[in-house]
Amino acid sequence: MKRKILSISFLFILIFLENSVCGEISVSNGDIQQKDVGRGLGGVVPSPQQATDVSISVKRKRNGGEDYLLNGDSLAQTDNYAIEFRPKESAHVYIFQVDAKEKIFKLFPNTEYLEKNNPLQGGELYRIPDQDRWFYLDENKGKEYLIVLAQKEPLADAENICKKILDSEIAKGETSESEEPQRVIKRKNNNEPKKSAYDNDINNKMFIWKLFFMHR
Repeated sequence: MKRKILSISFLFILIFLENSVCGEISVSNGDIQQKDVGRGLGGVVPSPQQATDVSISVKRKRNGGEDYLLNGDSLAQTDNYAIEFRPKESAHVYIFQVDAKEKIFKLFPNTEYLEKNNPLQGGELYRIPDQDRWFYLDENKGKEYLIVLAQKEPLADAENICKKILDSEIAKGETSESEEPQRVIKRKNNNEPKKSAYDNDINNKMFIWKLFFMHR
């Protein structure tokens, strides 16, 4: 009888530990994080064990109300938007916007939108543009991208990497609005995802996140 009780207790301990581990990767309601792979959140993380992690959300202001911009959503010239991001640990973060004419704009680091510079402190929430300001669109309508790069060490060629990511997106065909972007984890096995054009130029400590929207 004692042996059975001990076995059952051990089983309950295992179940408790398993639930605790699963709980560590849950997403809080306060932040839309990349792990929460909805229609709007995708990215590429070559090695989650070594890559720094960044929680990212894009706020949209429309008709006096606010919501979150999801992958494949639209923005009009009358809309405004802002980007909020929180590095899990100290990191160098780079944020770019690519317009419909494939022109690349560096949103961060950029003192015009935020006085802070890299490296950023882990656990702190940042917003661009800062305070109560918002971004707005120009007259170049079409498909646009937001791309975020991050790693512990500084990047000397962040804009060039951004361009290669954009070229890769164009080369493999544009993502349709009905598709759900997935967080891609490269593993050393037979099921390893096919490498894209820029994979050979980035190391396994790079965090890459991208979102597209239609400028209407």
